[in-house]
Amino acid sequence: PNADRLAEQVRILAADPRNVAALIEAGTLSTRLEDPAAAMAFFARASAADPGNPRIAAARAGALVLLERPGE
Repeated sequence: PNADRLAEQVRILAADPRNVAALIEAGTLSTRLEDPAAAMAFFARASAADPGNPRIAAARAGALVLLERPGE
């Protein structure tokens, strides 16, 4: 189910690459699928589109834990 949901977010991003909600969800799903590098890329794009969004930092934390960099 997470892979299917990620594919849906990627389709949304194909139509609207700066869709912050889709970027955050794609990053979160990538983290759940144990792909922290992809998650960090989605979160970086989200942060570029909406730098002050606290949801991005919160979601990014999960990926950093998988990368064994929780203090960043």
